Amino acid sequence: MDIADTLSCTPDHPRRVEGDDDSVPVPRREYKIYRPANAPSAAKRYDGYEHYLISDDIKAPRTCRMENCESRSKIKCEKCDVYLCLSRDKDCFKSYHIGSV
Repeated sequence: MDIADTLSCTPDHPRRVEGDDDSVPVPRREYKIYRPANAPSAAKRYDGYEHYLISDDIKAPRTCRMENCESRSKIKCEKCDVYLCLSRDKDCFKSYHIGSV
């Protein structure tokens, strides 16, 4: 009787055998990993000339490059090529470019 119960509870689909490659592999979703640009030299960062804001048309905002800031932004400095915050509460763009060499 135990044999009958065991046989009646087995699944109807065939067992998978090693080397059986009939199944279609599931394609992996490719993610783009964005590495931040290298930090500009201090002379370039603090020179005070031609640091223009650019609003990028990117899907996901990038991490602000200001030290100790974890916000995300779609605004970057054209000259330095770094993403920086700019809002009513925070102005990382200005703070990033002011300082002594």
